[in-house]
Amino acid sequence: MLLEKPKVEDRCCDTVNKIQSIEEGSVTISCSYDSQSVNKLKFFCRGNRPSTCRQQAVINSSNTQDGRFRLSDDRKSRIFTVTISSLTLKDSGSYLCGVQRISGFDVFSAVELEVKEWCCVESKNIRPEWSVGNYTQFHLTVDEEEQRGVSEESVIKALYWLFAALPVLLLILIIILVKVCKTKRRQLTAVDMNTSKLEAVDAQDVTSEEDMYNNHAMFSQQKRTQRTELLSGDADEYTAIYEN
Repeated sequence: MLLEKPKVEDRCCDTVNKIQSIEEGSVTISCSYDSQSVNKLKFFCRGNRPSTCRQQAVINSSNTQDGRFRLSDDRKSRIFTVTISSLTLKDSGSYLCGVQRISGFDVFSAVELEVKEWCCVESKNIRPEWSVGNYTQFHLTVDEEEQRGVSEESVIKALYWLFAALPVLLLILIIILVKVCKTKRRQLTAVDMNTSKLEAVDAQDVTSEEDMYNNHAMFSQQKRTQRTELLSGDADEYTAIYEN
């Protein structure tokens, strides 16, 4: 009687860290390893099957650059990092980073990456760090295109508020100009009224002087007339006396 071999589940791992990044951005995955694995092959694959991960790796320490994937190994710190640039929605899914072992099974740690559309990201400053199992840390970065997008958005918002506030500023300026014109008009009206009053007073003074002059002339004429009449009366009396 043949005994069936127990089936080994081809999955990894007990702990899977879920991370998020932004479309057209980049993500850096840091994987740590022990001192015995310094000179061993490091690799990074897509999926969640340890049995085929090394054969289907998208990048490894022997080939550190492959398209949008880049691997760098810091042996002093015993950390290798994988950077995925120009992320697309299709990059979402499961990934494994692993270290080859000469004897025994390779060591893996798992991560679930979710790439979100630019319009659907709640926060644009996502820079957390995660630990995957006992080996991996993740650090999200934002590339220059994303930063440029944020700057353009800020400029557009500033221009929007400027154009929105421009009619209000123009209205305030018009109100100020109207008030200034009214104040100047009142001042000119007051000056004209004062000038008219002064002219009226001057005209009245001239009229009074003319009346005084006319009255003086009439009085003088009356005195001359009376004197003439008196002289004529005296002459008549003298003539009558002389005739008698």
